[in-house]
Amino acid sequence: TDIDLRGGHQAANIDLSYGLYMNYDINERVGIDINAEYGSMSGGFEMQYYNATVMLISAGVNLSMFRSKESKAWPYFRLSAGMGNFNSERKFLHDEQVFSETSGSCFQNGVGLGYAFKIGHDFGLRLGTEFIINYTDAWDGYDNDQCTDILLISGLKFTYTLPGKNAQYQRFTPPVK
Repeated sequence: TDIDLRGGHQAANIDLSYGLYMNYDINERVGIDINAEYGSMSGGFEMQYYNATVMLISAGVNLSMFRSKESKAWPYFRLSAGMGNFNSERKFLHDEQVFSETSGSCFQNGVGLGYAFKIGHDFGLRLGTEFIINYTDAWDGYDNDQCTDILLISGLKFTYTLPGKNAQYQRFTPPVK
């Protein structure tokens, strides 16, 4: 890519999104999820920057590390695949003039790391970061035929875990003494 991964070129100097995240634990080590996010992104390089409105929809597999039935917090590894929609414009820093606009949809896949925290029976928090490959070069407002653009997304998610036959892994139960 020809743009940085830092972002923060919005008026508030932070890129924000909101969405829905649902997880189903198959067992105490493996879970599957669905994630949908809508928000703004930005990035810059030397004399130019881009702003984009984006929507990301993905399904993922979460591999929990060091997790047991009694765990209230644990690290996890995420693999994901999905689709992204974008509407981007690229501008010069010195005069704020738009010199390229792009929009479309693309396939994405990602790999991430994070830390999960249980809050009560079905709710929790996930703090993590994910490296995502977009299979289009137009995501950042300019298509220079490189076939991909990369993203680094970090965030805090409030989560809901769907109940099921493996609820003993989803719910924190204090150990019996």
